[in-house]
Amino acid sequence: MKRNNGNIRSRLVWIIAIIIFIFIGSSCLRTVVDTAAQPTVQSVTTGTTHSVNQEQLRNLISFEIYTDTWNLASYEPLETNRRQHYINLLIQEMNKYPDGFFDRIGLRTIALGKNLKFQGAFRAAVPDNHKRILFMGIRDDYSDDYFKHVFHHELNHFVEYYIWKSYRYDWDQWRVLFRGSGGGGELAYQGGEDRTAITYNPNLSGFLNNYSTLGQEEDRSEMIAFFLTENRNMQFMEKAKRDKLFNQKAVLLFTFYKEKLNWNLLNDFLLKMN
Repeated sequence: MKRNNGNIRSRLVWIIAIIIFIFIGSSCLRTVVDTAAQPTVQSVTTGTTHSVNQEQLRNLISFEIYTDTWNLASYEPLETNRRQHYINLLIQEMNKYPDGFFDRIGLRTIALGKNLKFQGAFRAAVPDNHKRILFMGIRDDYSDDYFKHVFHHELNHFVEYYIWKSYRYDWDQWRVLFRGSGGGGELAYQGGEDRTAITYNPNLSGFLNNYSTLGQEEDRSEMIAFFLTENRNMQFMEKAKRDKLFNQKAVLLFTFYKEKLNWNLLNDFLLKMN
């Protein structure tokens, strides 16, 4: 009888040990699966990766109606059945930025709406650092490529205000290299929106296109937009390899991003130049 009790106790110990082993094993497996499922982001230029929190990025995107600081912007709600498409587009482009980038520059909301206007004129986007909002407008005649380009362009305006507290900062180092006419980006909206202004012009010395010539801030924003958009990055690099003035501006801009925002676009650029 004592022998039987000993056998029973021995079996119970083994059963408990097996249950513990299975529990630990399944927990480890879940950890491996969760780690493998963590999204990684490939650099648009180098192929290096970093992990991102997709939920945090999604939480930045809103379809609510907001008022801007100046009460000059207006837009309509985007139809529900179109929203997921633009969420996907935005997250794809947001993934190109380092972890914590949007928190660092103070961006709290990307407000997506339809037919955005500013002072009564159609605009693709309006940055409002005071309310920490980037307004983005969608129209039926906007292509996905144009939408992505505008996101990077306007985000650079947001970045410059975060650093310099000005949307039109006169950077002395840039002024030496800038050969544009100036006047501001709003000149492209006189007589209606002129989206041809952002079209690549390979023969324009020192600039990517006519829009870049309208101000230092437009020049820098177009450069960032071209560099970070896949189908335009090749045009950017083509210009940098054969246009000395443009190359100098690229090095200055990416050095600025490295020093002020801890984002080493300069290394990406130099690797592609070699």
